[in-house]
Amino acid sequence: MEERMWIAEEKVSGARLEEICRMAGYTTVDQDGVLVVRGDHGDALKTLVVVNREKSIIHFACVFRFKPWVPEQDRLLFVNRVNDTTHVLRFSMKVQSPDILVVDYDLPFQGGVLESQIRFVLRLFHQGLPLLIALHGGAGLLR
Repeated sequence: MEERMWIAEEKVSGARLEEICRMAGYTTVDQDGVLVVRGDHGDALKTLVVVNREKSIIHFACVFRFKPWVPEQDRLLFVNRVNDTTHVLRFSMKVQSPDILVVDYDLPFQGGVLESQIRFVLRLFHQGLPLLIALHGGAGLLR
């Protein structure tokens, strides 16, 4: 039954997310309303998790840096290639910081959300994302 635990919209909070993350085996730190989630299995990946009540979404994001020697054209090609084949996560670069890659996902919680949905997105970021980056040739581009 725990796998199908429903969280009512009004009960979605940073504290509740932190509890779900810890029960799923992740280490968490709350930094001014931003939950920083790290895997307990030795992965260095940090996922930032924010509850946005105004938009009724839970925002998940990871930030990477491109290696300094990677030309901007190669960075853009990588981002376009991965976005063309991946329809769940969004990969983007900001004009102001072209050396930074942001990977994010918004999970709507209007009406409520299942704990299993939150755990799925965490697994997607911590297990699937590194594989996805490697599959699309990004492992040699990012530090």
